[in-house]
Amino acid sequence: NGNFLGVLRDTEGHELDTYERPIYAVTPDARYAYSLNFSRLYTHRPGYGYAGGTDPWADEMHPRADGIHRLDLTTGESELIVSLHQLAHLNPRQDMRDVHHWVNHIQVAPNGSRIAFFHIWRTGDDGWRVRLYTADPDGSRLNCLLDTDFVSHYDWFDDQRLMVWAKNTEGQSNFLLCDDSDNSTTVIGQGVLTEDGHCSFSPDRRWVLNDTYPDTYDMRTLMLYRWQDGQRIDLARFYSPKERWWGEIRCDLHPRWSRDGQRICVDSVHSGERQMYLVDLP
Repeated sequence: NGNFLGVLRDTEGHELDTYERPIYAVTPDARYAYSLNFSRLYTHRPGYGYAGGTDPWADEMHPRADGIHRLDLTTGESELIVSLHQLAHLNPRQDMRDVHHWVNHIQVAPNGSRIAFFHIWRTGDDGWRVRLYTADPDGSRLNCLLDTDFVSHYDWFDDQRLMVWAKNTEGQSNFLLCDDSDNSTTVIGQGVLTEDGHCSFSPDRRWVLNDTYPDTYDMRTLMLYRWQDGQRIDLARFYSPKERWWGEIRCDLHPRWSRDGQRICVDSVHSGERQMYLVDLP
């Protein structure tokens, strides 16, 4: 009926269950999932949301009934835990008035005790500004972890610290280790990790996996960063011509770990087609 859903299937493709909302992130115990308005996300960030749906609050700047929903995967029931109206009125700024607000990039802490997400609002026709928030699983104890206008990719290091590419209070962009307990920040990989990338920690937390956007030669770099001593190891470079693969259809590497930490999977177009590739780390 024109609405996005969540569908649970087994590895043979059999449909086991359906849910009234599409799923963005799942808790480690698989009891709960978090959802957002993918139609609204598509309107304001094509390539991240889902095309073809309808946003019932498209004309509202920060609707009370929209935001982050928590979905009980056992009962199928969902509840709104953080609203866009609520976020728009938390320490409001002048540039938040009379513009559209939305959320993105929900991620659950390793033990499920906190969630993180972006609160985003429009500036001009094509720009936006971002705050990084954390909250308890039910949306309580909201904490604005970063309010420096620019926040990008991140990953939880442990249950209270996140590594995130963002501007600091002086306006310089670095990877920052942000502590949810006291809002302190520490620069990570200064002079070594010099640009934004899709960072993630290995299962044993010894390594950071990261990548880059295309350089002047249209090459993306895949790398590891050793947490203990700050050594960077470049694993591969992938051709990604921006004149063909950019905007909504770009193909970031989006590197991700196997659960045993022995392999990496990336998306790439260096062969001329969009494919997935495995990298054996040993």
